[in-house]
Amino acid sequence: MSERMQNSSRSCRAALTLTVVLTVAGCASTSPKPEDPVAIAPTAKMLAAADEAVRIGNLKAAVPLYAQVLHEEPTASTWMKAGFVHFRLGNDREAGYAFDQAIELEPDNADAHEQIGLLYVAHQRIEPARVHLERAVVLDPTRWRAQNGLGVLADLQHDYPAAVVHYRGALDIKPDSAMLLNNLGYSMYLAGDLDNSAIKFVEAITRDTRYEPARRNLGLLYARKGAYADAVELLATVMTEAAAYNDVGYMAMQRGDYPAAENLLKEAVDRSPTYYQIAAENLTRVKQLLREQLAFDTVLQQWQAKYGLKRGL
Repeated sequence: MSERMQNSSRSCRAALTLTVVLTVAGCASTSPKPEDPVAIAPTAKMLAAADEAVRIGNLKAAVPLYAQVLHEEPTASTWMKAGFVHFRLGNDREAGYAFDQAIELEPDNADAHEQIGLLYVAHQRIEPARVHLERAVVLDPTRWRAQNGLGVLADLQHDYPAAVVHYRGALDIKPDSAMLLNNLGYSMYLAGDLDNSAIKFVEAITRDTRYEPARRNLGLLYARKGAYADAVELLATVMTEAAAYNDVGYMAMQRGDYPAAENLLKEAVDRSPTYYQIAAENLTRVKQLLREQLAFDTVLQQWQAKYGLKRGL
């Protein structure tokens, strides 16, 4: 998920990795004797082969191997491995089923509660996500991904103070995470605390100069505050110049600064090597708003001249 579920605008998915230590033992042409310590059961061989497939990046080959192992000897550990593989392949339903089976076998498996909770966060299933993530934190207080997930849930429900508590809790465990600093800043941004939000975005960029979500968020924050040149300069480091001018122009339009929005959107159209439909549509909208504003201002001036307060001489 967006470093506000990962990385929407904020990012909310956690980055999952699987470290494999098993390798395939022996070779196909060798038939070890029963008393040979290298001899292992067929299920163990399949598990080793599945782990090796994961290690070399052949995830699809690992899926049927783990399935066969689970058919013969289902364990929470193997269900977790299968779940991680499905997650990395984008098979969320299968991943969720695997993590759920791990919990069935080991109800106090903090890793399984965390992973299925994060899957629920990704699909905005708020209540089951909360149950599993809170359980993961109770079982293992060092679960920073679970704390981050709880922060995302709080943001989704507009409970920004609670979100800040969870993000700070995650940062207590992993203080150098650009993703967590970005998420904390984003929550502050949603709450209207723009100054502290900017500080957190800058801290995130300081931790990882290549972390694009924080650069994008800081650029949009500058635009919201009316610092259009700074916003364009920063956003142009993570997108094309045309896109940067369009996004800042759109923010200016949202602020009601129509003259600035018109200029920025014209730049977006001019700097795009091909027809930029979104920028062109935004520019058309701004021009319409300018006409409406001019008409309103004219009527208002006429009304004030006729009915407004006058100072006596």
